[in-house]
Amino acid sequence: MGFAPGGPDSVLLHLTEDEQQILTSLLYSVLEALAEPEDSDGDALRQRWFPEAYPDDTEAAEKFRAKAEAGLMRGKRTNAASCLATLDVEADDGTRVLNPDEATAWALALNDIRLALGTRLGIGGDDDGETAPADADVDAALDLYDWLTWMQETLVRSLP
Repeated sequence: MGFAPGGPDSVLLHLTEDEQQILTSLLYSVLEALAEPEDSDGDALRQRWFPEAYPDDTEAAEKFRAKAEAGLMRGKRTNAASCLATLDVEADDGTRVLNPDEATAWALALNDIRLALGTRLGIGGDDDGETAPADADVDAALDLYDWLTWMQETLVRSLP
């Protein structure tokens, strides 16, 4: 389904029930990952979500992180919560009308989801280009990643 232009100040979000359930689950996963302690298994994800601002200056990087990370985390939580709120709205035909702020929240949240999934799959970042070994779970996750990429593209093309 995906996103479509809705008018001068809106974007339409068309979802099947299954798509809504998948996105709801993924958005809750983002919120859970943000709630994990910093020294947890989510370190690789935190590095993707919050890369070093000054990779060659540890002191400056730590100062920047101390000032900025809490606000960035709050923004990610706010975006995920906004998306979940739009999914809670009853939609007879699976279509929701998003205002510009909601559409922006979706763009940012989809990016966070894709970064999380990409980290799990070894896509992007500073790796050597290798991905996880092929199996049914990885194939399904790659299909999900491709679908999220398409969703993000339809959203960007639909922004007012």
